[in-house]
Amino acid sequence: MNTPVMFKAGLGPNKMQWYLDDADRDNYRCVILLLPGETQYTRKYVYGYLLKGSEAEKAWDKYYKKKDSYNSKGGVVIKGLAYYIDAGSIPYPVGVIIKQVSRN
Repeated sequence: MNTPVMFKAGLGPNKMQWYLDDADRDNYRCVILLLPGETQYTRKYVYGYLLKGSEAEKAWDKYYKKKDSYNSKGGVVIKGLAYYIDAGSIPYPVGVIIKQVSRN
């Protein structure tokens, strides 16, 4: 089941985790969505999935170039579809297919 969501998140690194059938490895890129305001990568994150070549991926890449600045100011706004993921021992079992990334 997917649920539309909108929230602020920090820009984290790329990951190689694929837990969503709707976001296959060939067509999506996996990234880490940090807690708003965090500048360091911790275990407090959810997985985000960007469709390769999409406007969301282009916006992510643009903001990621200045991630330290954006993260210290609370992050960016993420809009997408959230899914429960059964990923074992991760603290937040959520994957988000990201549809839009914006400053506010």
